[in-house]
Amino acid sequence: MSVGSILGALRAKGEGEGVGPVRNGGFAGRLHRDQSGSISIASVFALILLSFLLGLVMNASRQADHRIKLQNAADAAAYSGGIVMARSINTIAFTNHLTADVMALTAFFREARDGHSVPAALEVLDHWRRIAPHLADSEFPKFAQLGSEIPAKVDIETRMVQVWSVWALAMSESMLPVLEAILNDEAIPNFQRDLVVNTPRILQAAVDQVVQRHVRAWPYAARARAVVWRSLGSPIDGPDEAVLRSVPVVDPVLDPTEDPEREWAEARGTRDALARIYLTEWNDESLRAFDRYGRMSRFADLWRSFTCGQLERLIEENRDRNLPLRMRRPGEVLVADLAPDERDFAFVAVVYAAPLADRVPRIFSNPMVADQIAFAQTHVFVSRARLRSSPILHLFDGSFRLVEDRHLGGMPRDFAFDQPLGAAVRSARADQAIYDQFDRTEGIHEYANWRWGVRREGSHAADAFSQNWRAQLVPATATRLNLILGSVPAIDDRSEVVPPALIEMVPADLHRLTHH
Repeated sequence: MSVGSILGALRAKGEGEGVGPVRNGGFAGRLHRDQSGSISIASVFALILLSFLLGLVMNASRQADHRIKLQNAADAAAYSGGIVMARSINTIAFTNHLTADVMALTAFFREARDGHSVPAALEVLDHWRRIAPHLADSEFPKFAQLGSEIPAKVDIETRMVQVWSVWALAMSESMLPVLEAILNDEAIPNFQRDLVVNTPRILQAAVDQVVQRHVRAWPYAARARAVVWRSLGSPIDGPDEAVLRSVPVVDPVLDPTEDPEREWAEARGTRDALARIYLTEWNDESLRAFDRYGRMSRFADLWRSFTCGQLERLIEENRDRNLPLRMRRPGEVLVADLAPDERDFAFVAVVYAAPLADRVPRIFSNPMVADQIAFAQTHVFVSRARLRSSPILHLFDGSFRLVEDRHLGGMPRDFAFDQPLGAAVRSARADQAIYDQFDRTEGIHEYANWRWGVRREGSHAADAFSQNWRAQLVPATATRLNLILGSVPAIDDRSEVVPPALIEMVPADLHRLTHH
């Protein structure tokens, strides 16, 4: 019914009732003053407004919750990726040590097989047996007593040498073929090369699996993928792996260097020095009985001499083989806007998720066509030396002289003179070996007067022989963060993601926009 027909009906009704023309006091006036039903109309508009507000709150809360979940996933992905990289470097360090240890053990068991030291020690004992009667006839009581006790001691040490040789030969028969095969096949360097090649793929698979597990725990269906980027602006396991590896190590045999001869000489020198240290420790552990109770035979000295000769022969056999890997040097690869530490040890994990479906979509819609992203940065490092106060007994220098440039402060009588052992010469028994080389009875060190005090906390060099690499989340301030966040990762199974257009943004502005 049109407005004109309604007004016509009202006019006809008024004329029929004899009220004359419609005036302010007539029906129209009463209709204007009548307020019945206005609450219903206001309620309708209020409900519509509340519905809009409810849709707005639902969208905002879902987006905020989704953002928190994404950031948690990104933090977990970044930390997991850093842990994988740190463990790979630690594995390389362990296998570098293992190469030297295998060479030391091979020399040890070669002497056990050949047994050059056994007849020499028995010959020494035979000389003691022949000289005993002459000492027993001496007019000096001490020499006479010594001459009568030497035969018993000779019998004991002869038995010690024979039992030792039987044990060493039995161990050699089972261990030496395995050790020889490891060195002949270069099993450890080949394992290291496979580890370096496959670590990027393992790392990307690990972080993506971490994110997938986060997604499965969300109360709604979602699609999310994770990619770990290098600070260079390319993803790990991407095309740049062929130019510069993500694992920052150098293979002296396969990688081109400016001076290959010097590279090989440095690798050999480090490996050989470490092998000699491990051989010394194996000998110290296994010959402890001869060092303390079997000195007449000189078997310990003879064994050490022959095993050292075996090791030198083994080193010459492996002159250009079984060389350890080393870390990439800071100035070896130059990137204009990146420091060496950021270039090799900083990584950014980015999580890409499809946008959530909007509530009340006809009124509220997300204008972004890109994926929603969250990111976090991790840093792989080796802890540096620092001071701590603890009751740990530590070894001073050979004297108590105060050297100013090495005094680390603290209260009076609290000193820290000791220098930490380098990573390439440190082992599980190195501290004990240094401790044992001093005779406590000579009073060189006042062991009973060691103090609670300031001590340098143990640290290691950031090299390929340190097994103390670790990962930590750090503020996401990568120099090329805009390139990382705005690029499609060049990885086959993750190239479907749609990143936001952030490449043109200035890094300083991007850092202002993020809470990192």
